Amino acid sequence: CRREPRADRPIVPGRCQRARGDRARPGTGSGTLGVVPAGDDPTVGEAVDVDAAVALLYAGPPDDFVNGRDALARSLRAAGRRDEATAVKALRKPKAVARALDAARLHDPGAVEGLAAAVAALSAAQEDGDDVRAALGALRDAERAVTDAALAATTGDDRAVDASTVGAAVRAVLADPEGLAALRAGRLVDVPSEGGFGPAGFGVEAAAPAEAVPVARPRTGT
Repeated sequence: CRREPRADRPIVPGRCQRARGDRARPGTGSGTLGVVPAGDDPTVGEAVDVDAAVALLYAGPPDDFVNGRDALARSLRAAGRRDEATAVKALRKPKAVARALDAARLHDPGAVEGLAAAVAALSAAQEDGDDVRAALGALRDAERAVTDAALAATTGDDRAVDASTVGAAVRAVLADPEGLAALRAGRLVDVPSEGGFGPAGFGVEAAAPAEAVPVARPRTGT
């Protein structure tokens, strides 16, 4: 199978060609992901794994997001999966730094889960009077792991983000439960605007991943 991947083809796991957004590296566990032609054939939409497809959209090249999202929505609608199609169509394009973190989650999910675990451990240490200093050190290590994963996943991008920007974004996300939940689901759209205060002094529980199937709110704009 030699077809080149294109943004206007919805993503289906297990097919022959690797999608552009999936630059998996050994040991990341992201698996083999591929694309199939878009169209009105309902069998295409029936085969789509929506969670995997959306994760690839958020982690993939930003310029491909809108075409890929719309193609995926058309295929789902053709297959009678109207609620999912509506939700996918309403997905917002992620900002550059959020996309870098989504790419980190796709290519190294363990790093993101490690960050969530470190947040939970710090919260527990603060609450129980345990070794907060050690928990803070573990959290800093987890921050660096996610930052490194984001930079590695976006190497070669035309508009790559720098390490300091990614690091600040990681700190903002870990201080915001909703942002952390979105990152764990690979669906972070933007960096929380009121985060970034760092780990010291905050007591937040590790957020559970956001809903697997996207739940859309009506959009007022394009």
